[in-house]
This record gives sequence, structure tokens and C-alpha cells, in this order.
Amino acid sequence: RVGGARKMAADGRWVHIVCGLYVPEFKFADPDRLEIGHALAKVPKSRFQLTCCICKEQNAGAAIQCMRKTCYQAFHVTCARATDGYLLQWLENAEGVVQMHNYCSRHAPDFVWAGTYYWDSVRGSEARRDVGRPPRDTA
Repeated sequence: RVGGARKMAADGRWVHIVCGLYVPEFKFADPDRLEIGHALAKVPKSRFQLTCCICKEQNAGAAIQCMRKTCYQAFHVTCARATDGYLLQWLENAEGVVQMHNYCSRHAPDFVWAGTYYWDSVRGSEARRDVGRPPRDTA
């Protein structure tokens, strides 16, 4: 995808900052300054060989996959952010542990229970929102 905030890696390639946030093997060399350094070297080549189910391109950037165990849909982070129905979230549980959750359009839940808060980057939320507790069994 063209556009979006990018930084140059040590090998001269440009990396979307948002892609660095969602590709699991990618770790910023300096997270405070979002410096890339040699972080791209840690991303498996197989991620670049996955075909995006949205743009249908291969070798056009690292792709991630749906977290549903039986689903192998691959998509670029930037494609998913620009397409309705894909869910990219960082979820924080009650203990403060933050985990990444990615879902394709077929498996994205209407909401994701995350203890207290969730961050919904695809649907345009600019801040964390309280989703409340799900109903508890009273029986």
C-alpha cells in the first residue's frame, strides 16, 4: 500500500509503522522512537510469500493470518485496515497483559471481551473504550 507512516530499515527497505505493530516477529530496535534497525531480518520470509486475500498480491509486504485455528486467510495489515470487517486489536486483560488479535472478515467477532478495555484500530476508534462485563450465569 502507498501512504501511511513509514520508517527506513537498516537494509534500506521502507516499513509501515502499523505493520511493525501487528507482525508478531517484528520488534522495534527502539520502541520509544519506533526505530526499525534490523527488525525486518527477524520476520520469516514465508510472511512475505503469503498471498493477501484482499489485494491478491504476494511479496508485497509481510502478511499476517486470521487467529481462528481452522482459518489460514492471510492479509496485509494495511489492506485489513482499509477494508470493512477485518479486526486488528491489541487486547488488555484484567492483569494488564496485552496480546494481539487478528481476524479475517469471516471470523471477526462483533466485539471481543478483553477483561475491561479493547482497542479497535480497524473500525476507527481513537481511544480505548470500556466494553463492560458480559452477562454472568446466575444459576
